Amino acid sequence: MSLAGCVITQTMVTVGASSGLAGLHAAAGNAGAGLAVLGWRGLWLTFGASAVPTTLFTVTGVLGLRQAGLSPPWVSAAGWLSAAAHVLVLFTLAQRGAFAADGIIAGLVPLTTVIWILALAATLPRSRRAAAAAVCGTGG
Repeated sequence: MSLAGCVITQTMVTVGASSGLAGLHAAAGNAGAGLAVLGWRGLWLTFGASAVPTTLFTVTGVLGLRQAGLSPPWVSAAGWLSAAAHVLVLFTLAQRGAFAADGIIAGLVPLTTVIWILALAATLPRSRRAAAAAVCGTGG
């Protein structure tokens, strides 16, 4: 489930980035303003919609890794914070300002997922060794 959410998220982000790039090229090539706006809106709509699979990926990842004993509490907390931030941005109603879909808060939310993944990557080798030692120590 977590892997599927990750793949869907990355696909949506790629499509959104391509849309934004098409809008940028349209604007640079003196195409109609409507085409440039369409590309930019496509970027933000796919980024906003990717919050759902990202939240799914993060929540199932946190739950599974905690259940397996592979995620320290502070790393799990970072995952929960990332999921909550994505839900907050997903349901924002602001049209302008920091909380708008293209505001600074929405722009920084994906960094919470990156921080969680980096923290997990840094602690996973140690967590795996500890989990393996616990299994060997219990005779299982």
